Amino acid sequence: MEGKTKDADAWYNKGKALQNLGRYEEAIRCYDKVIEINPEYDGVFDSKLFAMDKLKEQEQQEELLKTNKTINDIQTALQKAKKLDINTRVEEKQLDTVKEKITQGSLSVALEFANKCKNSLEQKINEAAERSAKQSIELAYSKIKEAEKLGINVPDAKDLHRKALSEFDNREYEKAKELAEEAKRIALKRKSEYDSAFKSISEAELAIENAKEFGCCDTSEAEGLSNKARAGFEDGNYAQAISDARKSEEIAKEIKEESYLYSYIKESQNFTRLSKKLRLSGNNVANNVLKLC
Repeated sequence: MEGKTKDADAWYNKGKALQNLGRYEEAIRCYDKVIEINPEYDGVFDSKLFAMDKLKEQEQQEELLKTNKTINDIQTALQKAKKLDINTRVEEKQLDTVKEKITQGSLSVALEFANKCKNSLEQKINEAAERSAKQSIELAYSKIKEAEKLGINVPDAKDLHRKALSEFDNREYEKAKELAEEAKRIALKRKSEYDSAFKSISEAELAIENAKEFGCCDTSEAEGLSNKARAGFEDGNYAQAISDARKSEEIAKEIKEESYLYSYIKESQNFTRLSKKLRLSGNNVANNVLKLC
């Protein structure tokens, strides 16, 4: 009998120690051991009831913490969903129910509703992200094909598009969209550079043709730059092509102006008076023309 008393004391003391540490579930098991050895053990039932109450409080506190964390997750998800134009009326009502259940003290029910609400939002957001990524990938592909149809080389855009497809297959929709948007941006930029270069070259060639109309001018420098611009354009070096074409156009326009003034001066009956006036004006183009006369 003495041995059983010692065992009961040991289990009881252990239960008290665990209880003081807030390990109520373990403490209850110790008290059950005491009751098993000696149901008449002094104070064991009171200690067990105390531990059970504390365990219940602890579990409720943990449930409340989990519920509050889930509510925070829901609110973040709601903001994200609204940015994606997702209808969240059902989830907003569910969130109101969660808050109501917390007020009523039904924490387990509140947590259950909160998890349902969170899962519903996550599913909707994921589906919207998938659709958005797919649209971005398709749009990027169309812009790449538009560029290639014009003979524009866009290897960087094609590489990003392949990576976007890979991320999409891995369900990494946000990353997939990001890569696809960058691929589209590069393709559009190259197309814009192509258009600018084409326009600049066309304007330079027109300026040269206009300069040649006078028949007494040397447009070889302008033509050389125009040909260089055309070669750069064919190689895809659009920035250099634009620079060369603009220089060509500038030279051609200056030649045209010089040729026009030259013709006008030659035909003028007041050549001497006009030439003096032009020299006094300090106009560089005019002075260049006067040297020809």
